[in-house]
Amino acid sequence: MRKISFNDIYTESHLVVGTELYSHYHNPEMLIQYDSNYLQFHRMPTLQEFIEAATYLKEFHQKNGQKHVKFYFPENRKPSEELIQFFHHQSFEYGYLELYAIQPEQFPITDNHPDITIRIVSEVNFDDYLQVQYEQDLEFGEEFAKAKPALYRRHFQDETFMQIMSYYQGTAVGSLEVIIKEDTAEIDGLHVHHRHFVKRELLSDYKSL
Repeated sequence: MRKISFNDIYTESHLVVGTELYSHYHNPEMLIQYDSNYLQFHRMPTLQEFIEAATYLKEFHQKNGQKHVKFYFPENRKPSEELIQFFHHQSFEYGYLELYAIQPEQFPITDNHPDITIRIVSEVNFDDYLQVQYEQDLEFGEEFAKAKPALYRRHFQDETFMQIMSYYQGTAVGSLEVIIKEDTAEIDGLHVHHRHFVKRELLSDYKSL
């Protein structure tokens, strides 16, 4: 089995600058989306290297009216204590991402639930999909939520993406996207409306996709 890494994750952005130390990704159509506008280090930087890279990214983003900076560090490597202290001093939010991979035969088998329906998004229920996504995206601000529908429409027309909806007793309550590549299917944007998040049946059905 091929080892899956963060390099396999789909990125909604374009490479702007590539150096020995980092790659800078940017999406002029989604300036407000953090995950599409960031700098990824190829190796762990020294404090001085990080400061120089952060200054570069901040100036680049400010020229584009962006109000954030975001950085990824090499997987399975922890920044030095000097870097971590600098993050805290500069009020950066600092955390970890975990990547999970599973083979199709390892998915748990679950029974169908009469109140739960899973549907691939089509012209018939695309408006339901947009509404569920809008309610989710509002958590990150109205400007962000209003900018996302154009992206969802592009994905809807792209065969690389499969958009999926879940319904509970006929009401749209959840959604996700599956990014289909040659030998992987990446689950992205898994969302269940908070009013239904406690329902174990719904969560089990998602896991079986």
